[in-house]
Amino acid sequence: MALVVFEGRDGCGKSALIAALKKHLGANAIATSDPRGTPHGQFLITLLGQRDELDLFTEARQELVATVIGPALKRGNLVLCDRYIDSTYAYQVAGSGYSRQLVDERNASFPRANVTFVLFCPDDVIKARLLDKVTDDIEKRSADYFKRVDAEYSNRARQFGYVELDGTAPMETNVERVIEHLHRTIKFNL
Repeated sequence: MALVVFEGRDGCGKSALIAALKKHLGANAIATSDPRGTPHGQFLITLLGQRDELDLFTEARQELVATVIGPALKRGNLVLCDRYIDSTYAYQVAGSGYSRQLVDERNASFPRANVTFVLFCPDDVIKARLLDKVTDDIEKRSADYFKRVDAEYSNRARQFGYVELDGTAPMETNVERVIEHLHRTIKFNL
């Protein structure tokens, strides 16, 4: 049916929003995450700092598309994905300085999202939400790194017409906004 992606930094509320949406949208909606949506993807993330991060994320995405996203779309499911291609531009291109052209090439064969939502949240809220979470190498990076990540998400939202959501808004407000937008854009009915 459609691939719906939720982008934004860890701690901005993507996973909680997807879980709330899944309850509203029913059995035809499946939830996944990139890169952690498969056991292999979860394993690859443990290798951060040991292997090239772009290679790890590309390999994880290939597995996710082959085993989860692709089959779900063929079955006619609504796929709710926590991060996807735009996160590579935010984290690896803007954050880490990888070539935009290389990332374009690595992602050319993957299906494109039908709709993308970007959640934004102030740094202090993100830090508070992540206090008790085990962080990976990326989440331990500098404030300047995350300013570049946020700027890229903001630029991409404007450039591609993504829907921006306030990660501090009440959950029900964001659920309603997403469902309303899905009704208008992909004609999804509950």
